[in-house]
Amino acid sequence: MGKVCRIKLLLWSILVNYIILVASLDYFLLFKQVLEIVEVGCVAGHVRGEDDADADDAVDAPHRAHEDDDDDDDGVVNCAGGASDKIAKMVGDYSFDIKPRLGEYVLLKKSSGDACNHILFPCPGKYGKGVLVQKTLWGNLILGPTARDVHDWADPNVDPDSKADVLHTILSACKRLVPTAFELTDAFHSFSGARAKSSRGDWIIERCFAPGARDGKLVHAAGIDSPGIAGSPAIALAVLEQLRDAGFD
Repeated sequence: MGKVCRIKLLLWSILVNYIILVASLDYFLLFKQVLEIVEVGCVAGHVRGEDDADADDAVDAPHRAHEDDDDDDDGVVNCAGGASDKIAKMVGDYSFDIKPRLGEYVLLKKSSGDACNHILFPCPGKYGKGVLVQKTLWGNLILGPTARDVHDWADPNVDPDSKADVLHTILSACKRLVPTAFELTDAFHSFSGARAKSSRGDWIIERCFAPGARDGKLVHAAGIDSPGIAGSPAIALAVLEQLRDAGFD
């Protein structure tokens, strides 16, 4: 790569990082506005059991927490991600469950970076958009994500697939997009995370009217999986609208 090309790449990197910074500040200012408009109460605690009896005992927890509070006008936003169904059950709402869906990415060495210059999508399937081939700002290729449902495992605490199996699955899927481009030795880092998939199959942005939800003063922002970052400004506005409906100015 010539000197001019390196300078152009550096300038483009600075520009892209500046755009990301500005976007991040926009997100921050939007959420700061949300917090200024409504004092968001935090529901925190340990659910001691998963059976109905334990959950029923937890229904009165919000009331007990406010027994000594003269100001009973706080709103609560349930945005607990993978634990949002547990928060819902604490107030007696059993209308949804969160079923985590694991996603893994593999980062390749820069020596493989010339194999692709665009984002390559396979045909969408049962589990979404599929395993992609993407190029990073630094010239590496990143492959993924997988989509593995934890609730299908025999033991949710024990992954039935080894790391090597997951890596092989990703590379095999991406070879169908870019044949003969990737080898096991090209991978040098991996990432994983869990999407908070809802049993309803869609985002849950609504007021809760369960027995412990204080007449709709709890708003769910749950079941937000892959598009959460991109959708967060619109989600914040939708939550604000729900809080206004609950009587908050």
